[in-house]
Amino acid sequence: ARAIASRAAAIARVARRRPRSVALAFAAMLAASAVVLAAPMFSSRIIECFIGARPEAHFARALATLCSLYLGEAAFTFVYVRCACALGEEVVASLRRDLFRALLTQRVRFFDEHKSAELAALLSVELGTVRTLVVANASRDRGFRAACECVGTVVVLFAVAPKLAPVLAFAVMSFAIVTAKFNRKTGALFAMDAKAQGAVSASAAATLGSVRTVRSFGGEAKAFRAFGVDAERARTSGVALSKARAALECANRGCIYLSLVVLYTFGGYLVKSGQVPVGVYLAAVGYTFGLIFATQGVVNTAADVKAASAALGRARDLVTARTPDPSLCELIPTQAQAGEVGEKRV
Repeated sequence: ARAIASRAAAIARVARRRPRSVALAFAAMLAASAVVLAAPMFSSRIIECFIGARPEAHFARALATLCSLYLGEAAFTFVYVRCACALGEEVVASLRRDLFRALLTQRVRFFDEHKSAELAALLSVELGTVRTLVVANASRDRGFRAACECVGTVVVLFAVAPKLAPVLAFAVMSFAIVTAKFNRKTGALFAMDAKAQGAVSASAAATLGSVRTVRSFGGEAKAFRAFGVDAERARTSGVALSKARAALECANRGCIYLSLVVLYTFGGYLVKSGQVPVGVYLAAVGYTFGLIFATQGVVNTAADVKAASAALGRARDLVTARTPDPSLCELIPTQAQAGEVGEKRV
C-alpha cells in the first residue's frame, strides 16, 4: 500500500523511462512560451505603423514576423500537448497499477469491511480526477504553460519597461498570495467532495450490480433512499466547494482589474511625460491581458491539483488502514521490481 503513497514516485518512474519525452515537452514548452512573449512586441509595432509612430514600410516586415511567431507557437504547442498528455497518461496508469496491487494484497477482512463498488470507485472516480488534472492542464492557458508565461511576462517587462514592470509584478504576487490562502483553507473541502462523489458512484454501482436481488426482496425504495442520502451529501459538498471557488475567482479578478487600472493611469502618465515609448506601452497592455488568462489558468490548475491530491489521499488512507498480507506482497511484485508494463512501447 505504501506504493501509492507518493505521487512524485510515479512521476519519477515515468520520467526515468521517458527522458527524451520529458526533455522534448520541456523544450517545446519553453519555446512556445518564448514565442508568445515575443508576439506583443511585434503587435505593438504594427499599431505604431497605423498611428504614424513608425514608418509604414515596416508594416509588412512586422506582420510577416508576427505570422511566423503564430505558426511557430502552434507547432510548439502541438509537440508540448502531445508529449505532456502521453507522459500524464503513463503516470495515471502507473498510479492505477499501484492502487490495484495495494487492493489485491489486502486480507479478506478488508473486503468484508468495504463494498466492492466502493473499491472500484477508487480506480475510476478518484484516479479519474487525477486524469482530469492531466488532460485539462496541458493547454496553453493552464498548468506549466500558464505558470511559465506568468513568470516570463514579468521578466520581459522588467527588461523592456522597468517602470511598468512593478504593476504586473503586483498582479502576480497578489494572485500567488490569494491562491496560497485558498489552498490552505480548502483542503478539507476537496477531500469531502472527493469522498462524496465516490460514495455516489459506489452506491449506484452496488444497487445496479445486484438489481435482481433488490427486485426479489422489494428493496427498490430502500435503495433509492440510500442513494438519495449519498446524492445529497455530494450536493452539499459541491455547493461548499463552489462557494470557495467563487471567492477565489472574485479575489483574483479584483487583483487583475486593479493592475489594469494602475497600468492605464500610471502607464498613460509615463507615455505622456515621454518616459516610456508608446510602442512599449502598447506591448505592456498586451502582456497584461496575457497575464490575465495565465493567472486564471494557474488558479484553475491549483484547484485541480487540490482535487487530485484529495482523491489520492482518500485512496491512500483507505488501503493503508489495514496491514496487507505479506505473502501476497511477495507474490505480486511492485512496479520497481517487475518493471513498468509496456516498457518497450514508445
